[in-house]
Amino acid sequence: MNQNNETIRIDFEGSPFTLGPPQSATVIAELAGNPKEWGSKAHGLRLGADLILEAVRSDMKRRREADATGDTKAMAEARRDPRIYYRPQTFLLLAGLTLENLFKGLLVAQDPTLDTTAKSFTSHDLPALAARAGVGLTPNEADFVRFAAVAVTYFGRYPTPRNANSRDNHRSHSFRHDGLNLFSPLCDKLEAELSRLTP
Repeated sequence: MNQNNETIRIDFEGSPFTLGPPQSATVIAELAGNPKEWGSKAHGLRLGADLILEAVRSDMKRRREADATGDTKAMAEARRDPRIYYRPQTFLLLAGLTLENLFKGLLVAQDPTLDTTAKSFTSHDLPALAARAGVGLTPNEADFVRFAAVAVTYFGRYPTPRNANSRDNHRSHSFRHDGLNLFSPLCDKLEAELSRLTP
């Protein structure tokens, strides 16, 4: 935490990145009440998710090719590669955060007086946020949103759920790879609706 109101600068391979001093409560409230800010943050998260999704698809292709050859050594190497396990989790974390920002942007666009500090708004309950925003989801999209919500609250960030009684405590996390194809069209749909509401 930046307690001294100082600016923090770091260097990314020759490109400076700056974090300014902490923002005032007034500025935070203004940003939280601006649907375009939510859309902008969602766009940045989506770019990161798309990059990782490209790598996930490449990993899956490599694994399928190894399986198709019947070469047990290549198959074992492909299955032991930690990227096969961790990249999808990171993709789902970023996908979930992207969707969360889009749902919240829609809520703020629909009701500019919305209390953005309320627990119902600050929650990571993506299905509830989608429902409050009036977003119509297909059954497959709803499954993706539920899965992404668990990634945001648990397996995309932590090695364990918060506690045994947590709603996100699931022993296994299997997700069919065709579900990955839902992310981009769903984002397109939500971004179009947000643009319509914030000309």
